[in-house]
Amino acid sequence: VWGWDPASCVSTTREVCGCVEGGTELDVSAGKAPWTQSAEDGVLPQLEVKAAKAAQKEKRPEFTFSNGERYTGEWVGSERHGRGVHMWPNGARYEGQFEDNQATGNGRFEFPSGGVYEGQWRSDRAHGHGSYKHKDHASYEGQWRNDRQH
Repeated sequence: VWGWDPASCVSTTREVCGCVEGGTELDVSAGKAPWTQSAEDGVLPQLEVKAAKAAQKEKRPEFTFSNGERYTGEWVGSERHGRGVHMWPNGARYEGQFEDNQATGNGRFEFPSGGVYEGQWRSDRAHGHGSYKHKDHASYEGQWRNDRQH
């Protein structure tokens, strides 16, 4: 059976549950199953949605937003999607993967203060394995959850 089933969950919390389907572990992050609903066929695998977006990706020249932020990289329609570099007027800079207009995947964020976070991102937040190095050489490497050391 597809979906979140507490009996097959290998974690004590639903948010980080990996459910098992036919002996294969499925990622069910935050209780979300690896598919999306479609009016035409009922269930459309998320991989097909991602593949369709990947086929639509196009690299464009630098774009400057009305607030002075700049982005160079891949787009799908009006959303940042794929690899790119986003720069802020205060000197902050993110280089890495975007999905649905948010930093998601692997990336590097340089803070105006000189600190650097490099690692995994989810929904514009440091989330997963990563490292932060402050300009005074203090550092942390390990797990992050919603922009916080975990």
